[in-house]
Amino acid sequence: MINLLLVSHGSRDPRPQQASAKLANLLKQKLSNATIDTAVLELGEQPLHQQITNFVHQLIDSKLVNSQPNLQINSQTISLEILILPLFLLPGVHVMEDIPHQVNLARSSLESSSFSNINITLQVLPHLGSHSGMFEILIEQQIATKAIEEGSVNPVNSTSSTSSINPIVNSPNSDLVEVWILLAHGSKYHHAHQPIKTLAQQINAIPAYWAVSPSLETCVEMLVAQGYQTIGILPYFLFSGGITDAIAKQINSLQQQFTHVQFKLASPISATNSLGDLILDLLSTKTN
Repeated sequence: MINLLLVSHGSRDPRPQQASAKLANLLKQKLSNATIDTAVLELGEQPLHQQITNFVHQLIDSKLVNSQPNLQINSQTISLEILILPLFLLPGVHVMEDIPHQVNLARSSLESSSFSNINITLQVLPHLGSHSGMFEILIEQQIATKAIEEGSVNPVNSTSSTSSINPIVNSPNSDLVEVWILLAHGSKYHHAHQPIKTLAQQINAIPAYWAVSPSLETCVEMLVAQGYQTIGILPYFLFSGGITDAIAKQINSLQQQFTHVQFKLASPISATNSLGDLILDLLSTKTN
């Protein structure tokens, strides 16, 4: 039995949490022997460590402990393992500091609880963006953007966005994308940007960041100066939300500034089967 808690950043916008729930349901369909729930690091009704302990209590209170076939009973002690998967794409402060701190608080709380006959283990998995298959998902986003451009499919997230901005700034006679920008959030941890640089090389793109330099605007200005007229932007974000709306607005502003340039904005990754399969691979590495 797999007990999995998906931890995302948290947002006042309801869309990211809805997407996390959708991803959890998708994983439940793929894993018949799993108990899966979601939690948020920030902006939740309770701090993350309390959400983790709540998940453990729910497992025990629902008598899952007595029904899970893989629980080890030695000298009347039951072992229960909880896997915690950070749904984060960069090894920044949240992954390296904040989540481990909250997990340690949860461990301390559980150790002081009255579960004398239950050995509870909280295991933090590598963050989602650490998987080497992320570049394949980004390639799918590039292909999907091209398909939208050619009118063969609908935009992936067009029905889920509350923004009135078209996610593809396009014209019927535009050329194919000449150059791609991989746009990530960015981190004050400089080492967190190396995976972005590697991904950008794998998909033949240049890296840019929303929160730190080089910015999207700086990269666009550079590419326009080099003579590119069709620029694709891949937002390296899991789900639609406030930041992806802001990115779309900035693209529209850049379109007004550079009227001779065509911009093509791909959808964020979203809760897809490909992402679900990638998570399954992370789990298989841990559980096998």
